Amino acid sequence: MFNNRSWRWQKIIQDKSMSLMCQQNSYLKEFHTRVKSCTPASGTVLLENGKKDKVQGYEVILDDTILFPEGGGQV
Repeated sequence: MFNNRSWRWQKIIQDKSMSLMCQQNSYLKEFHTRVKSCTPASGTVLLENGKKDKVQGYEVILDDTILFPEGGGQV
């Protein structure tokens, strides 16, 4: 949704010294981690009818994740 910030994920994945939980066990369904920051964010989404809609949300940065950042819309 907020593609202008996807570079952060790319930087994390390229850091070979860091191994995310999604890389260690891709079958996890529950996971405990720490929220590093949570800030208001806004963006646009493309609706099924082809129109764009403004949305409000939050950019959340976690200490670790089980969501693979290139696995289907998480970026």
